[in-house]
Amino acid sequence: MSNVAKKSDNTSHTLECGQKQIDERPVTSGRPSRDGNVSPAPDHSDSDHEEPDIESIKLVSDGTHDSRSNVKDSIGTSRNNSSGQGHRTSKTMADFMANNQKQDNYKDKPRGDRRRREPTPATTQGTRDLISKLKCCQIHRSDMLCLCFLFVILHAVSSEENLPSHAPNIVLILTDDQDKILGGMTPMVKVKELLQNEGTTFTNMFTPTPLCCPSRSSILTGRYSHNHNTVNNSISGNCASLSWQNSAEKETFAVFAHNAKYKTYFAGKYLNQYGKKTAGGPSHVPPGWSDWFGLVGNSKYYNFTVSDNGAVVTHGDAYHSDYLTDLLTYRSVKNIHKHRENNVDQPFLMMISTTAPHGPWNAAPQYEGKFLNLSAPRDGSFNKDGKNKHWLLRQAKNPMAEDSINYLDNAFRKRWQTLLSVDDLVAKVVTALNDTGQLDNTYIIYTSDNGYHLGQFSLPIDKRQLYEFDLRIPFIVRGPGVSKNVTRVEPIVNIDIAPTISDIANGGEGKFPASMDGISLLPLFNSDKKPKWRTDFLVEYHGEGSNNPRPECTEMDAGVSHCFPDCVCEDAFNNTYSCVRTLDTLNKVDLMYCEFTDSETFVELYNHTTDPHQLNNIRSTVDPQVLGKMNQRLIALGDCSGTTCRSSLPPKLTL
Repeated sequence: MSNVAKKSDNTSHTLECGQKQIDERPVTSGRPSRDGNVSPAPDHSDSDHEEPDIESIKLVSDGTHDSRSNVKDSIGTSRNNSSGQGHRTSKTMADFMANNQKQDNYKDKPRGDRRRREPTPATTQGTRDLISKLKCCQIHRSDMLCLCFLFVILHAVSSEENLPSHAPNIVLILTDDQDKILGGMTPMVKVKELLQNEGTTFTNMFTPTPLCCPSRSSILTGRYSHNHNTVNNSISGNCASLSWQNSAEKETFAVFAHNAKYKTYFAGKYLNQYGKKTAGGPSHVPPGWSDWFGLVGNSKYYNFTVSDNGAVVTHGDAYHSDYLTDLLTYRSVKNIHKHRENNVDQPFLMMISTTAPHGPWNAAPQYEGKFLNLSAPRDGSFNKDGKNKHWLLRQAKNPMAEDSINYLDNAFRKRWQTLLSVDDLVAKVVTALNDTGQLDNTYIIYTSDNGYHLGQFSLPIDKRQLYEFDLRIPFIVRGPGVSKNVTRVEPIVNIDIAPTISDIANGGEGKFPASMDGISLLPLFNSDKKPKWRTDFLVEYHGEGSNNPRPECTEMDAGVSHCFPDCVCEDAFNNTYSCVRTLDTLNKVDLMYCEFTDSETFVELYNHTTDPHQLNNIRSTVDPQVLGKMNQRLIALGDCSGTTCRSSLPPKLTL
């Protein structure tokens, strides 16, 4: 009896060990589709996206708009998956979106229940198996076997310490033409809840060139326009040209992150001329990107072509299968889950580049009825004349025609409508990071390429100008070590994004390529730190004109472009300028000095402390010595490159 009992007891222990092995392995309930096809999107007719607080936006409308700030169902909680693996991703876009619509509010989840990636090397499946066997040998009391297993486990864990298993991930979300001055962030209630409240907001973020392609080139390379040589949106302006591909494109932050052993993902709008025949076609995949899903050409929401890792994919006008913002959401979320399953020890960089709120402003069907009672802000420089400004603003008709005002009001509403889908995108990306246990170890950066104007100085709609509404853009970051729910006032520029990403990818010790003109922002992510910071930077733009203006605008000077039916033109060949933007918060100096390359050699100077809307050009009333100092500083910044853009000191200025 004793022998039988002993045998039975051993069998019981053996089964228990086997069961333990099974329990400790990640349970995979499903995997995302790997065929690369984009499946249809869902019907969002039951969407509950909240209206934003717009009390800060002055409106010309008799209607009122409810002020709400709660995010409903914006983010799901983790379910039955403590390891961060084995998570089911919908195989179709419709399933994916529908599942996310049903998820619980992330903020309602108790803090202790939110999974996080621990700051220790993640054990691989092989090590977990060895640990299971060690438990078994302890049960059997085989000391020699236990010692052998213990030695192997220690060796395995030691080897894993050499893997970049806890290097932080990076997600850069870039919008298109999203302003800051005119309330462009007001619709983003989920961004506020998930990024602003959980991170740091920079209130003085600028683009050095207020136009899509040169600004995006600066974001990618960390260089001013005069150093990456992309000056406007045309091929002749070096936008995605073969010259760009053979030079600056080889030195983007994606290349440096890839060299630092990051897996890199891109989805969305790249550069305005990307994929065109004159730019090498859509088979060209820019270096540094492991996974590429790039829009061919400029911003669209329907009827577009993408390069899917070099393969041409066309989309039509069906919302459920073709709406670009939702496709970017689906692609990015799928890649987050797939990366976690297949590359658990490799950090990733992901850039998601939406076309919203750029024209043609096609909102998702469920958001077409939003903001219908709103009008564009009427304060500041709205519908003001440009009598003391360069010639392009002096040609604008003032007061504006009623048709122009109606047009820009409609644009204002539609821009906000398109942004609601971007707000959803942010929530679903954060959900995916949380569900895969990667949220606490991921930097999420949210920004835009340039600002926008809607009636300012009687210009209907566009960007390209040297004024605050076109230059100021949002910038928010959350992530490991980033202070929460705080703002910083130091002036930062989009040329700082590439050094920051490169710095993170290289260990966060201030290392980034010397060829970059910008500065790593990592020292500013902690509100307790007060590093010495820049007090000025360069703004530059090379006008984009046309030799064939609108037929009805023959009285206009040759070379104008982007003209409206009433012959108000937004650009011209000689709308070419360079500026020094001085923002010294310590000494309370807030200036903008600009020189134009035109027949007038026109100069504009504004004191933002007393004139925040840049209504009064004070070039003729200021001390000439100030003009001389600003001119010399402009020459220095206009010639700077790399370290000289960061090291040269601005002059001391008093007005």
